[in-house]
Amino acid sequence: MVLPLDLEDYEKLTDKVTKAVSFFGSIDVLVNNGGLSQRSLVKDTSIKVDKRLMDIII
Repeated sequence: MVLPLDLEDYEKLTDKVTKAVSFFGSIDVLVNNGGLSQRSLVKDTSIKVDKRLMDIII
């Protein structure tokens, strides 16, 4: 089962977990595969973009 999720939408995370548990009964394995990239030098990357990268990747 795949449950797409916008990693910046924290409020929907609980709903997705509830949906998975109701479908399977329990969660034995979770593959968390999400990310993005920014093509620029660190010195040229704004704090806003850097924060967004860290919020999603970490």
